Amino acid sequence: MKVGRPKGSKNKSTAEVRAKFQELIENNLSQFQDDLNSLEPLERLNILLKLSKFVLPTLKATDIVEDTKNVLEISFYDPEKKEYETISTDTDKFRITDIYNPDRVKQ
Repeated sequence: MKVGRPKGSKNKSTAEVRAKFQELIENNLSQFQDDLNSLEPLERLNILLKLSKFVLPTLKATDIVEDTKNVLEISFYDPEKKEYETISTDTDKFRITDIYNPDRVKQ
């Protein structure tokens, strides 16, 4: 047999602490505002950012997954044939190293 409060019920002491803390904040808002105003702008901003965690919802971090296969396509226009030829890095016709290989340059 389990002992303790029923599943889903609120912890009374936690609720009391939250209520007292909320009352403390509400009763001292003008003093808190005066204290904030007396700070340097950077200090004031830092405090407001730290306090915002308790008021604003926290955004979930997301991972950005990108395709690691980068494909480069180059199109050449052949005026004699009056058409374009496209060479892509994901085919056997074209390798990135070909760009930097001076032996591949036709005379």
